[in-house]
Amino acid sequence: MLANVLIILFLIAMVGWGALRVGLFRGLIYFIVTVAAASLAVATWEHTVRGILIDPLPRYAWCLGLISPFVAWLVLLRLLTLYFVPDPLPVTRSADVVGGGVLGLLTGVAVSGMFMIAIGFLPTQVGWRWYSPRIAEQDGSIEPNPQGRLWVPVDRIVEHALSALSDGVFNAYHTMSKYQPDLATQAALFRHSCQRQESVLVAPWSTKVTAVYSWPMPIEGLDTAFHSQLGPNALQPGMQLVAVVTLWESTDTVRSQRPQQTQTRLAGIMSKDRRIVAHLHPPTGWAQHDPATGQQRFNSFADPPDLLPVLNRHEPLTWVFVIPIAEQAAFLLERNLRLGLSGRQADADALIAALGLPVKKHAPPQPDPASP
Repeated sequence: MLANVLIILFLIAMVGWGALRVGLFRGLIYFIVTVAAASLAVATWEHTVRGILIDPLPRYAWCLGLISPFVAWLVLLRLLTLYFVPDPLPVTRSADVVGGGVLGLLTGVAVSGMFMIAIGFLPTQVGWRWYSPRIAEQDGSIEPNPQGRLWVPVDRIVEHALSALSDGVFNAYHTMSKYQPDLATQAALFRHSCQRQESVLVAPWSTKVTAVYSWPMPIEGLDTAFHSQLGPNALQPGMQLVAVVTLWESTDTVRSQRPQQTQTRLAGIMSKDRRIVAHLHPPTGWAQHDPATGQQRFNSFADPPDLLPVLNRHEPLTWVFVIPIAEQAAFLLERNLRLGLSGRQADADALIAALGLPVKKHAPPQPDPASP
């Protein structure tokens, strides 16, 4: 894979540059500047895309919105350090060579990791020869690609490092582990599609969430066969069914869209070790109005899947997820666009109606008498 060769050559060059030219002190400055620039780029990424780039450059907004601020912050912070710290501290030659080489390697990992993540958000298939860590299955699941892994997983290293900093010294409540979980996987999923030549664009004005319904599994009164269509996790203890109703609008930029199960994820958040973390869950099925019957119709990805419909104008589509009860549905990711979940209801009847299944009255869940 071409990406592996280029990354190894770049890291070797960065080690030589750090050891022979930069040295320990300047190498430390470069490394700190690179980490700060990467953190600022990720922190401002979503705002840059939605506020500036999604209108003029919709196809390249997510890639440019990440890499452009990174390069800009890198140059700006480096110029500031040159002005305020013009001269390096004197150290021994051996410390300069060894320390500069190590810091050059770390800086190279940070730079190459940011570029690999950004490349994942390009809208074309050209990038697959660079890096293809995941294989998209027709049911929406994503499997590892043994032949597509990086020899040096720079994207994973950068993701884990930035997430740890977000939970630690860079913590500002809106942590990366909560609002940008598993960023390297998001980059790998962005262009994945079960159908070729489909648009990878979802604009903020073209898609929105109109309702969210949830209820613990299993749901009383429904056929067991229905639960089996929701995947292997549906009948495990401590799971809940979540239906997210989305509305798709046609625009001048995108006149029709075909939603992709491989690029749709529901983020469920939970508290773990005094931290708020998010997990991304793929859909297990979808429901839509059937013109032939005039009612909602549920479709499972566990069955031999059909293509999802092309949505043209003001058309709703209901995604179906199975997630742990311990997690709270936080937001929906559609091709990396975060959609807030408004109007959440714990209503079994409304949930069944949204899926087009027979409705049966249910009593609201009673609180545990042993709980305070």
